[in-house]
Amino acid sequence: MGLDNIPSTYACKNQGTAVMIPLLDKDSKPVIDENGLPEVGLSCEKTQEAGGCPWKTVLGDKDGQALGIFGTDCWYRGKYGVWLLEQVGLESHVLYGEGTEVGAGYLSESDLMSVYNGIEALFTEDDGTRITKYIINDNGADRDIGADLWYLAEWCRFTAKYCDGAEAWY
Repeated sequence: MGLDNIPSTYACKNQGTAVMIPLLDKDSKPVIDENGLPEVGLSCEKTQEAGGCPWKTVLGDKDGQALGIFGTDCWYRGKYGVWLLEQVGLESHVLYGEGTEVGAGYLSESDLMSVYNGIEALFTEDDGTRITKYIINDNGADRDIGADLWYLAEWCRFTAKYCDGAEAWY
């Protein structure tokens, strides 16, 4: 079973910088809603081209990205995040969110910040310096997951701050 973590509200929509484009049907004709108006959808590509993507500005050049396989750049590949948290002994179930529907859950701002705070507590020196290298043995080979952990932490903080939490889709 896979897991993607998706911003509850895309940061670009919250900030009013999202570029919306007409939705087209299989024949490349505009999809019309029940009011007779063309439906529109978010274009991540156009939003990024216009400089309106907060994710791209804040996290787009960070190492350790684990992007959602079916979504946009600001989705996170939650199954990998679960594995990362397990490697360092932190609670990993939080990335599945809370909810009653099978395959869906909600991660509150508090849930997301608990992940950030847990990683920060483990990987920050007393003087505030981040520990960016963390070697594990992964199937007989050394692997540094430090950047990946920090990207997860920063994604959680970003999503808590700009996106009203996140959804878990699995």
